[in-house]
Order: sequence, then C-alpha cells, then structure tokens
Amino acid sequence: MAKNTLWAKLAGAALFMYTAPTLANLGAYGDVQTLSVNQLAKRLNEVVVVDVRSPLEYQLLHIKGAINIPVINWRFGKKIRALTAKSDKAIVFYCGDSSCTDSYNAAHKAKTRYQVKKTYALKSGMLAWLNAYPDLATLRGKSPVKSTDLISETDFQSRVVKPMAFEKYINKDALLLDVRAGVEREGVGIFFGHEEWVDINREKEIRAFLVQAKASGKPLLVYDNEGHQTRWLQYALEDLGIKEYYFLDSGALGYQQMVRNMHKGDWDRRRLVPAMENGDHNQAKSKDNSVSKHHGH
Repeated sequence: MAKNTLWAKLAGAALFMYTAPTLANLGAYGDVQTLSVNQLAKRLNEVVVVDVRSPLEYQLLHIKGAINIPVINWRFGKKIRALTAKSDKAIVFYCGDSSCTDSYNAAHKAKTRYQVKKTYALKSGMLAWLNAYPDLATLRGKSPVKSTDLISETDFQSRVVKPMAFEKYINKDALLLDVRAGVEREGVGIFFGHEEWVDINREKEIRAFLVQAKASGKPLLVYDNEGHQTRWLQYALEDLGIKEYYFLDSGALGYQQMVRNMHKGDWDRRRLVPAMENGDHNQAKSKDNSVSKHHGH
C-alpha cells in the first residue's frame, strides 16, 4: 500500500481506538443469564424490558413497552438505580441483533456495579424479535410492524462499502460523519481533517447534521463503531430523501482490525526478508566450506 495514501497517514491512530465487547470475548459475561425471544414473549408482563441502544435507534424501532436506557452513556448507572427503586421486576436488556453484545454488557454492569439481582440479556436482539413478534414491536410509533415498512437487507448492504472504496469517496469531497458515542471514540477520529463527529446519543444534533448534509448536495459517508447502528440510521437518511450515502463496512472496529492486519503484514515482511537473506548467506557459506574441504583432500 502506498505510503502517501490516506490509510498510511491515519493508520497509527486506529491502533489506540476503543475496543468494544465482541462475540469473541463473550466469556467475560459468564455471569449473564439469557432469554430467547420466545421465553421473553411468555414473560413480557413479568419483566421490565430495556433497550440499550441510542435514542435514535429506539425511537425508530423497539419492543412494544420497552424503555430506553443507552448503555454507552454516563447516565446508565443513575437510570438503572432509579428503575430498580420503582420496581423489583427482573430486567431484560436487548440491543440490535445477535452480533451485538451491548445487552450482555448492560446486564453485566447492572449486576456487578449496581447490584441488580435479576438481570437477563436477550440473546438474539431486536431483529429476531421483529421477525418473530411483529405485533409486539413498534416502528416509528406504529404497531404492528409490516415487513413492507422495513428496509431490506439487500438495500442496506448496497450502501455498505469496504474501507478502500470508502477512502475514494472521501477524496471526492464527500461529507463524513462519525456517529460513535463519546466512550467509543475517546477523542480519536480516524479520518483527520475530513470528518465531523456527532454522538449517536444526541438525536437532535444528528438530525440537524443530516438536514445540512442534504442541503449541501454532497455524498454523505457515515461510520459507527461496529457497523450495527448505521442500519437504523439509514431510515432517517431515507426519510430525509438523501440520495447518495454510504456506510463503512464493520465500522471503526473493522477499520482498526484492517490496520492491525496491515501492520502485522509489514512486520512479518520486515522479519522475513532478513531471515531469507541470512538463509542465503548461510547456504553460500556452507557451499564454500564444502568446496574448501574437497580441495583440502
């Protein structure tokens, strides 16, 4: 990869980015009990259901009767304490889909930090619930949810682009929006000098930026932390009539992994070349010794 590309200029910063919980390290949440969508449906009136996603995602689509307490927010603990002071019901946390671990993180925090005894994580998330119980879901304030009102997986994936393609759009004077929460971003942007940052939890500011983006007429590029939240942000973009927009595949963490792999490849090559050169030298030296011994006899 050429050293003067945007990737090379920004690679170092990505190595220090926030690392969110992933399916690969769910072992850290061994104390978290889970419920399937069917189990939750049977107990829906016996528990408090908490959506731990951003307000924007929650207002778009949520389980009917759920309340919103974003886990990636400094008020999470305060709101959980207030909730348990009002009710002694078990709390079931959920997030977007089966690849999202925010619900596990929330249940673990509630149990270990705030001493909530009865907590669960919904194993499959909002998408599985929607597929199984559309009559118990709310989309844009309306229920039941009709499949025709949803953006298809094909339409979503048509807007998701790999990092190199994402870079090309940046170089075409597109607008770039980082919607990671503050704790995810930790003050570190990826595309210095190109991006604007608006915390996904600040719904009004997100919408204001999107209105400005539409008025500009420029392509809009958006990335989140793992590629989950852009799925729901797409509804807002479509509602506003924004025509040209794209999402970074796997979000900032996907970019981070790409950079690590790139650095590992460079490091492996730096180790391999001297080793090969040393091997050639030793082989040549061995041949010389063999010739010397032959002539010596």
